[in-house]
Amino acid sequence: MRETNVTPPPMPEPPQSQPPLPVMSYATQAPSNQPAVLSFVFGLLVFIPFVVPGVLAILFGRRGLKVAKEQAAGRAGLAKFGIVLGVINVVLSLLFAATLPFALVKARQQSQQVACAANLRALAQAAMIYAAQNRGAVVPSVDHLGAVFVGAGGGGGPVTTLFTCPACAGNPAKPPVVTGTTVASHYYLLMPAARMNQVKQPQNVVLLYEPLTHHDNLGMNVAFCDGHVEFIAAPLAAKIAAELAAGQNPPPSKP
Repeated sequence: MRETNVTPPPMPEPPQSQPPLPVMSYATQAPSNQPAVLSFVFGLLVFIPFVVPGVLAILFGRRGLKVAKEQAAGRAGLAKFGIVLGVINVVLSLLFAATLPFALVKARQQSQQVACAANLRALAQAAMIYAAQNRGAVVPSVDHLGAVFVGAGGGGGPVTTLFTCPACAGNPAKPPVVTGTTVASHYYLLMPAARMNQVKQPQNVVLLYEPLTHHDNLGMNVAFCDGHVEFIAAPLAAKIAAELAAGQNPPPSKP
């Protein structure tokens, strides 16, 4: 038998190794600029009338500008904006602090005017009670007016609280203007007629009033025979007080 040469099939080449994957490089993260952020946050408190947030906004803003320059942290614009808001806050806070005492004084004066008007309103009502109990007679004195409160269980004593203007209490420079036997009054009491039903135009006829000096010459409270009370501002109050002192009641200057 004849031998046949058989060529073996070629061996497969080993697989070539894959090229390595490229290594991705990551950029270095920029440092944060926390002072700039804090400056902006404190700057947002611009409308709070307190100087501390404004000062903090300025300090952190300057620190943020320094960090942005030296460390390339960015947000320099945010730091500048925080500084601007901080300056505005400081200016507004200083203006508020400068005007606060005047506002407190004015509020105190208005409170005293309101309390004084309440006193006169109560005294005018007491005068109506006296007239009702005495056949329409107009109350002749502060002692008789004070007796109405004593009779109603309201106490009495040398000085009844309702006869004391709140702006004069405890001030020796503003003593009572009428001193009776049992009552010392900071209010003038007028007797425009013998009886209440004889008073014409009671809405214009004055029953009680006070000197302008009680409220630092800004005006005076006036109680009329119909029971209502008005605060009349200067200089009209000075004219009306002069007319009342001259016996003109109703005062011609009363609008």
